[in-house]
Amino acid sequence: MIRSRARHALLALTISLLCACQSKPADNPPAPAVANTPSATSSVSVEWNQAVEQFIAGFFDRYPTFAASAGKHEYDGKLPDYSQASLDANALWLHGQRNAITAFGDDRLDATQRFQREYVTAVIDGQLFTLEESGFPYNNPLFYAGDFSPSMYLTRPYAPLQQRMAAFVSYQEALPKAIGQMRANMRTPLPKSYIELGRDMFAGYSSFFADDVPAIFAQIDDA
Repeated sequence: MIRSRARHALLALTISLLCACQSKPADNPPAPAVANTPSATSSVSVEWNQAVEQFIAGFFDRYPTFAASAGKHEYDGKLPDYSQASLDANALWLHGQRNAITAFGDDRLDATQRFQREYVTAVIDGQLFTLEESGFPYNNPLFYAGDFSPSMYLTRPYAPLQQRMAAFVSYQEALPKAIGQMRANMRTPLPKSYIELGRDMFAGYSSFFADDVPAIFAQIDDA
């Protein structure tokens, strides 16, 4: 769980950093490693911002629970596609994004943009490690725990309760498919500790849905 929270915190910081770079151009940016003409520098900045926009939009589409948590509530109620084909496609996309981001050499970026490039590259590498090397999608239920949590809709007052509960209903409708994909991904035999983690995680969700959610729905005035 700590690993999952740290990963999401790092991603959130990265997206915030990238969004900030788009909205506010630097005043008197430090000189790049190799001098460029003003027109060339401006052209590179446009290309960099376009690459950033493509990364953010693509990341939100592939990780909708992260997008919703980051405030993009058009993704409310959606869960990622955990099918093997989707996991493979996500890894392929991340490799493509890594190539696109690292194609901007030091001589084309100012100091702030170079920092952003290294930061994003590190995040992409972390995602690729999780998908391709860690084995977590296939042996660790905690890989799915953060996405399966409904707490955002029930505990974060980002919108009126009725709107949040409508999103929660969409989330619940998407949950069986996602759980089925998770089960299909698990490769037995699993370590006993991971089995216990999965059992405890889903037992908690089960009791929460049965005991706590009805009381929250009761607060909604349908009239």
